[in-house]
Amino acid sequence: AGFVLQPSVRGAFEAMASANAMGRQSAFTWTGPYGGGKSSAALVFAQLLSGNGPLHDAAVAVVGKELADQLGTAFGRSPKGWRIVALSGRRGAMTEDLRGALGLDAGQDPVAELIAMSKRARHDGVLLLIDELGKYLEHAALEGGDLHILQDIAELGVRSDGRLLTVGILHQSFERYASRLPRAVRD
Repeated sequence: AGFVLQPSVRGAFEAMASANAMGRQSAFTWTGPYGGGKSSAALVFAQLLSGNGPLHDAAVAVVGKELADQLGTAFGRSPKGWRIVALSGRRGAMTEDLRGALGLDAGQDPVAELIAMSKRARHDGVLLLIDELGKYLEHAALEGGDLHILQDIAELGVRSDGRLLTVGILHQSFERYASRLPRAVRD
């Protein structure tokens, strides 16, 4: 309620739909200032893909039927809807948080579970939303955490026939999060 669809958000939704429809990309980052509405836009986007119901209908009312239909076509939305997996970043291990969000035990591979979930017929696909992605980047930069999981998810997403979609939300560019690291590590 009260969300206003900014032209930049509309453009991001349209660019994602186009890239996914052409099979080129399934991992995206949104970068913008604090308070710019990125988290709210992610909630609207999730509701557009999540299936039917009052929250879906409210999201359609916000973006309009034309854009909602464009997204539904690009991402193959049906009444089953997409499974939404949401993380809120912190200065800690992203792998552990993803395990928790998926209800996995220690030692289980969250990337393998995301792929398995994306192949199940219960949902149209899996949308992984990572709000405050920068907190995971800060953890990796300052404490030596491993973010190779992001590359794994992005690469497997491309091979998922459009059924695994990842959106990471940042407040500044990747480079800014790594600015304190030696050049070899940044690269």
